[in-house]
Amino acid sequence: MRLPDPSLEPAIRDPKKLHNTALILVGIMVVGGWLVLAAYGKWSSSKSQDDRPAMVYRITPERDLRMLRQDGKEAEIVHLRGKVIAVNVTSLRDPQAADLSHAVMKRLAESRAATENFHLISLVVDPIPSEKLAATLSEAATARDIKLPQWWLGSNEPKTLHKFIKNELKAKHLS
Repeated sequence: MRLPDPSLEPAIRDPKKLHNTALILVGIMVVGGWLVLAAYGKWSSSKSQDDRPAMVYRITPERDLRMLRQDGKEAEIVHLRGKVIAVNVTSLRDPQAADLSHAVMKRLAESRAATENFHLISLVVDPIPSEKLAATLSEAATARDIKLPQWWLGSNEPKTLHKFIKNELKAKHLS
């Protein structure tokens, strides 16, 4: 066992030096935080000019969604491969809640009516019995002025839709 050197003395605490050190550290943290915030502000303003879509989805047969459309035919999203597609998820049970997204989709349909490679898809997530699905989609499409071939109103069983929306469209929450 080693004994401490008897010539060593304990350090004497100087409250003034401790106070100054604390002030210097706080100053460094404030300046560092301000610099990080300024850098983030500069970065975010440069990204605000970015006009890319929020999400780019590559359609593959393995990740495709088959749906029943408003015309009573089955269709697959993979058939629109190579085209620009805007997808929204909607509910027919509460039309007021879906009015905002429907208005956006309607403006897109009108502004891109002459664009052949642009399509819209509205996915109905309501649980509708399969024997009533075709009639319900047809009525909803007529009432909401959703017209083929540009704009599809489609649905599938809720479990399949929720899985597709969660895994492929990367939605975090569906109610």
